[in-house]
Amino acid sequence: MKKVKTVFIPATFQKSSFLSGASHYINGDQTTRDIQAAIDEMEIEGYDFMHSENLISGGSKHGTYGISFTHGTILYFKKSESNPS
Repeated sequence: MKKVKTVFIPATFQKSSFLSGASHYINGDQTTRDIQAAIDEMEIEGYDFMHSENLISGGSKHGTYGISFTHGTILYFKKSESNPS
C-alpha cells in the first residue's frame, strides 16, 4: 500500500466574452468541485490531504508580452495514521 499519493486535477476552462480580451479563463466553480471530489474520494480510501501545487507554464506571445497558463492542480495525500491498512 502506498503511503503517499498524488492526484492531478486539470483546470476546467470556459470561453470568455469578446470584451474581456482573453479567449479562455478558468472556471473556478467547476475546478473547485473537481478538487473537492478528489479530496473526498481519497479520504474514503484512507488518505489525508497534505497540500497542493498549481501546475503552471509560461511563455511569450509574438515576443512582446509574457503569458502563463494554469494547467491544473496537483494534490498530495498521505496514508492516514488512523487507517494504516
